[in-house]
Amino acid sequence: MQIATISEIKNALKSLDAKAISELCLELARYSKENKELLTFLIFEKEDEPLYIKESIAEMDAQFVNINTKTGFFAKKQVRSLLKLAQRRIKISRSKKVEVELIIHFCLLLQKLPDNVYYYPVIFNIFKRQFEKVKKTIGTLHADLQYDYNLVLEDSLKTRKF
Repeated sequence: MQIATISEIKNALKSLDAKAISELCLELARYSKENKELLTFLIFEKEDEPLYIKESIAEMDAQFVNINTKTGFFAKKQVRSLLKLAQRRIKISRSKKVEVELIIHFCLLLQKLPDNVYYYPVIFNIFKRQFEKVKKTIGTLHADLQYDYNLVLEDSLKTRKF
């Protein structure tokens, strides 16, 4: 099977009626969890970006509470899971502002870890990569937002050695 291009799909969708398009969307939602998350975002949450950010941060906080901090090995797995959640939310929204907010919050959560886990090489490297990524993304935002987010980053650096 050869996969159709976006323009071919777009032209085919134009010829379909509303009922057929809604059936296709429902079929996509049944196919995978990511498709269902994307449709949920596009239909219900796209208009209220601050609420989407707040819900994503609350979900990250809830997952952070369960991190096993006895050893770095188990913490590493849960930190990667937390990062995967943040990246999935970023991918769905396709917004630089959401990306910056969630990655900054992720970095702040990592800084709350105890020293034996925070300085575990894998977790510390994840922190450094995400910190560099957010600095690069902030550079693409509007100047006012850049200033605000850079202040938040400077404050976050004061809490832990980098």
